[in-house]
Amino acid sequence: MKRIGTPLAVLAAVACMMAGAPSATAAASTSTMIDIASYQTGISVPATGVDIAIVKISQGNYYTNPDHARAIGQAQITGMGVGGYDFADTSVDATVEADYYLARIMRYKGTGFLPVLDWEPSNPCDVTWARTWLDRVYSRFGVAPWIYMNMSTEA
Repeated sequence: MKRIGTPLAVLAAVACMMAGAPSATAAASTSTMIDIASYQTGISVPATGVDIAIVKISQGNYYTNPDHARAIGQAQITGMGVGGYDFADTSVDATVEADYYLARIMRYKGTGFLPVLDWEPSNPCDVTWARTWLDRVYSRFGVAPWIYMNMSTEA
């Protein structure tokens, strides 16, 4: 039988969960992340000291960050969590944009790479576009994408 911890530690974790307090495990699992945008070309990803790097890959069906492969490579070599985002342009068809993004990330399939949609449109409540993009990326890449947005978009 696998031992999960001392009875006192297990009891303390259960008590914290019942009280609504974060457990020691939850506190210990906090990670730091950096968003590496196009204007940060050449940044030393390992020097940031973060746990996760999310790199801008594309925007619409017309822009590719020329530095994304280098930044992702640095993050992967150092063992960081890594993902890449598409900055949504809702004037472009969602499937067309997803395919443009997918063409740039398929080389990372099966590596633990996390696909991300940066969702900051002028009308964030119209989520049909986002749903189409998310479904397309998931069906082709096999990993459920994150949605990345600022708090004003969330509200």
